[in-house]
Amino acid sequence: MVHLIESSTLNDLDHIFSLYDEAMRFQQAKKKVVVWPKFATSLVLQEINEERQWKLLIDGEIACVWAIAFSDPQIWEEKDRDPAIYIHRIATSSKFRGLKLVKKIVDWAKVYAIKKEKNMFASIRLEKTPASLPTTKKWDLLFWVCSHCTIQRGFLHITTRHQHACLR
Repeated sequence: MVHLIESSTLNDLDHIFSLYDEAMRFQQAKKKVVVWPKFATSLVLQEINEERQWKLLIDGEIACVWAIAFSDPQIWEEKDRDPAIYIHRIATSSKFRGLKLVKKIVDWAKVYAIKKEKNMFASIRLEKTPASLPTTKKWDLLFWVCSHCTIQRGFLHITTRHQHACLR
């Protein structure tokens, strides 16, 4: 399988919303999970135009999409002052679930942080709906949660500068 990560384009807009719809149906099927709201087209267009909407392709097919931000004070409060990349709205096609694509996204984010801002980002932070099925347990399946990586209120915080191989 050939994996490629690239920024989404306007041509991907319908596919992005298709994956969001699929993710919302998946969330609805899980009785104890908070379901995403409908996202405004203008929001996703802005992310595409600012190169903050990304896609992971497997053998040329969009396997998942996500957005990044560089600030998120609503969730991270005082920690938002630290330079970080925030990964939001990871939506994976059912065809590609179970391939640990979040790990690939975090690996990409570590490299992106160094290239984009010459190692200015101290952290990568992932959004995970706190009401989801045992959040900590799910993260533990993907990550070695070491002293450099913490879970705060259901959100995973990974430092970008440590050399510890905390990703499985």
